[in-house]
Amino acid sequence: MANGTIIKFVSKLIEDTKNEDIHWRYLDEKENLYIKMGWSRTTHLSLHEEEERPDFDREESFFTEINNTYIVILTQRGEPSSIYVIPSTYKKIIMISSSDYGEYITRLLNLVQSFFPDARTFIDGYINQ
Repeated sequence: MANGTIIKFVSKLIEDTKNEDIHWRYLDEKENLYIKMGWSRTTHLSLHEEEERPDFDREESFFTEINNTYIVILTQRGEPSSIYVIPSTYKKIIMISSSDYGEYITRLLNLVQSFFPDARTFIDGYINQ
């Protein structure tokens, strides 16, 4: 996909997020999405019981849904964030890499995070009142 198209796409996500035209949620709230994408790991709770758990940074990974397509900001522990565009078929997925578009992904991630409560921001604000 052309460089300019990806930049326009992420810039529109930023604009629509600022205008609150799209709403983001934490990725770990959408279990079927992260399991289908292979972003989970199996944890054995007992001999006969196991559980799928997220295998990504749960505080830094988000998703939104637009026209039956998921847009995911995925942050693996210790890795830069990437954006995935995932159709409802879970086929023909596009991954937007931080190595190529890191500046734009970081801007979007920072904006999305600003919509979620953050204890450090609260503490700083409270101290500076």
